[in-house]
Amino acid sequence: MTTQRTLAVLAAMLFVAAVALAMVGPRVVSLAGALAWLSPRAVENLHVWVVRVIGPWVWQHAAQPLLIRPAWLPVGALGLIFAGVALSLPARDATHRSHRRS
Repeated sequence: MTTQRTLAVLAAMLFVAAVALAMVGPRVVSLAGALAWLSPRAVENLHVWVVRVIGPWVWQHAAQPLLIRPAWLPVGALGLIFAGVALSLPARDATHRSHRRS
């Protein structure tokens, strides 16, 4: 139950962040541009880390396509995934409820 609520809260926070990224700032800012705004070397550091830890193919086929997308899109997609998982988790079982006789 707490996992479901935690994922729902994270999904809501990510949705709000996606809307904020879409509404604030320039008309379309890429994820790389948003990261560069946070730290000028963020994309370089991310590149070095991904190539060193995971591999160059991940940088070329996964990270670079994400970095050219609008900044709100990956955030919103992650929120959508969290919301789907939260809704897919089973609710509390009826067997755990107390059965009092009146």
